[in-house]
Amino acid sequence: MKRHSLNKIQEAEAIAKMWNMMNGTKTYEQKMKAMDDEYGLGETQVKNYLSVSEASNKLKTIFKSRGTDVDTAAAISKEKEWKEAEKIEAIKILDEEDIGWKERRNLLSEMRKRAEKETPKEALESIKKEMKGLQGVTLNVWLNAKEREATIKAAKKNSIEMETLIKRNHISWLKKEGYL
Repeated sequence: MKRHSLNKIQEAEAIAKMWNMMNGTKTYEQKMKAMDDEYGLGETQVKNYLSVSEASNKLKTIFKSRGTDVDTAAAISKEKEWKEAEKIEAIKILDEEDIGWKERRNLLSEMRKRAEKETPKEALESIKKEMKGLQGVTLNVWLNAKEREATIKAAKKNSIEMETLIKRNHISWLKKEGYL
């Protein structure tokens, strides 16, 4: 792993084997510390690798052939509402969309929010309908040092980017106040 000669699926399987080798000998916290000390992997990364390693062989083959990153593969693997065919459909949809990795993750997140009621394809269609006529606006938000540190801490704790955290909070406020 340290030589970077493994693909992401092989890395996930190697992490899972190392994790399982520690079963019975170390607590969860000791395992996490060992993974961080040895490989520089945080808890979220370890959990994502373990999720990918637990995916079906068919999904792992598709992830590998399409070069799906571990975070995206883990999010798809963890989705309990989707059957395997729908997970494969989600992978294909994400590959076909001509968007960057950040937008791809946001799209997947939106699709997963609708997983209980819609297939990935139906979710994509309804997302696109909602987005028609909308324009993105870039806003600069100025935070003092204390606010910035608190925002960074909250974003890290939730494993999301600061911008996503701020947007979620803003949308939540808009809904609470009746604007949405």
